[in-house]
Amino acid sequence: MFLHPVDSLHGDLGIVSRDDVAIVLSKSGASDELFGLVNQLKRLGVPIIALTGDADSPLGRQSTVVIDASVTEEACPKRWPPPRVQQSALASVMPSP
Repeated sequence: MFLHPVDSLHGDLGIVSRDDVAIVLSKSGASDELFGLVNQLKRLGVPIIALTGDADSPLGRQSTVVIDASVTEEACPKRWPPPRVQQSALASVMPSP
């Protein structure tokens, strides 16, 4: 299931249980909107797998497992959207053939 961090603060967190595992994707690992969700997941005892461009970020430090998706240079000079982080995210959640 997909749960947006902001929606989790408006009642949608009820779909999450202690038996779930959260995979949290964030390029910086420091977005303010993440921390309400991360704090609630920790309170519920839900393991957190973070896929982030900064393994030493607040998200990385609060996660059970951290997958470092950092890159030295993005494909787009304007730095949006972050293709490498998106590719890493897709590769990590796609089932293998």
